[in-house]
Amino acid sequence: MRLSSSVGSGLMAVAASSALLLPACNNQTSTPGAASEALKTEHSAAATTEVAKAPTVLVKQDATLARISAAFQKFHTDTGGWPNGESVWFEDKAGQVDATEFTSNDTALFVKPASVPACSAEVTKACWAGPYLEGKSLADAAYLDQAGHPYMITLMRPFDGNGGGASTAKDGAVLVWTRGADGKDAVGCSDGACARDDKKIALGQTSLAGADDVVALVGAAR
Repeated sequence: MRLSSSVGSGLMAVAASSALLLPACNNQTSTPGAASEALKTEHSAAATTEVAKAPTVLVKQDATLARISAAFQKFHTDTGGWPNGESVWFEDKAGQVDATEFTSNDTALFVKPASVPACSAEVTKACWAGPYLEGKSLADAAYLDQAGHPYMITLMRPFDGNGGGASTAKDGAVLVWTRGADGKDAVGCSDGACARDDKKIALGQTSLAGADDVVALVGAAR
């Protein structure tokens, strides 16, 4: 997250220069013009204080998140499953993956998993046609969020009574997100920063209202 000091310092400079317009303290009655200038100075100082208190948030347009999401979708189109670590995750064969941070083990987009064949002229379905991204894993520096944190992922199972899932996503859901400028997980609440809400997560929303986490609802699990 890059913070710009130019806005705050510029406003402080305006406030300081406006202060020079204040009338000198003496026994003479202030003129209407001097009173008006004093009021402007007061408003300028107040505005500077508000800017200083304003919270910093991540830019919502997240190009890296978009690249990861597109790679996930292409992987799913080719293999029928979703990348999970070094393997392929199928919603009907594996348990739910809840709010997990990408690590150096997340290589399925870069290196062919052993469980699927490579796509070829003879094999065109349920096969791997990668690499889908450049690099070694989703823990590479190129795939950190704007605050320098690894992205998070949830692979939510369909809501079929066999464990996991949410009524708001009957076919399950695949989500990738950034934890925001504060580094706290306001989606999956994996760090205890909030109370996890699967119904909201399944819709691509944060569990904690008002959080600055940027969420990509990549697709349905099946």
